[in-house]
Amino acid sequence: MTKTRRRTLAIALTGVVLAAVVAIAYAVGGGEDRVALKAASDRYQIELYLGEQRTGPIDAELVVRDTGGRPAELSGITLAGVMPSMGHAMSELTATATAPGRYAVRGELFTMTGQWEVVVRLGGSHEITVPVTVTR
Repeated sequence: MTKTRRRTLAIALTGVVLAAVVAIAYAVGGGEDRVALKAASDRYQIELYLGEQRTGPIDAELVVRDTGGRPAELSGITLAGVMPSMGHAMSELTATATAPGRYAVRGELFTMTGQWEVVVRLGGSHEITVPVTVTR
């Protein structure tokens, strides 16, 4: 094998290894740009994690605790995007329990960039509103 061929092979192999490391880091969460949005009421504290603050379908995680900090296990949790300045309101998305006090949501909360609110309905009647700036 010639010296030039070995160098080319070494550069190509280094590129493949680097790409694999980046892909693995992203897959385990190292490349994800999650944003934690926090809000509270007299009964609950919530943390809403959005993969991205963007239009289109997104994956979100909701963490709900009581005021003592204990996981709140509730049924009937929904989220809806509302843009008060434009009169837009999205259909409610139903959250699915993944662990005590943790819920997953997938769907579209935002249709355009700008100032939005995510209305989190807990157990059907208790609501907490979280402001969100959608950037893309």
